[in-house]
Amino acid sequence: MPAAKWSVWNKFYVAAFILYSALLCFVSTTVFISALRQHATMTPSDIVIQTLMTLFLPVLIFGIRKPRLASGLLFAGAATDLALTLFINAHAAANTSGALNTSLLFLGFPMLASAIVFHLISRA
Repeated sequence: MPAAKWSVWNKFYVAAFILYSALLCFVSTTVFISALRQHATMTPSDIVIQTLMTLFLPVLIFGIRKPRLASGLLFAGAATDLALTLFINAHAAANTSGALNTSLLFLGFPMLASAIVFHLISRA
């Protein structure tokens, strides 16, 4: 269904998710670059989470044209974030698990919610 035929609420939800993901992408990229400049050690989980945060915005924008494909990609991203959180929590120190739980709160749940919205849009 073209974006012009979406309901007002669907347009509102997608716009809110795009604004949120743009803010998340900007802040996370800024922090990631600052950490790299300070020669911080990056673990593979840090890189995966940064990649998910960076790709969240382009997938949402892609979802305006192809909501079904974007829904699948967002479900996969949310599942990756959840799996990473569960895996790292089992093997990490307390401070790392807290950071990853925050990742689930600020990245996983919004990805899941936007995937559900795009799934509902594609079914209409």
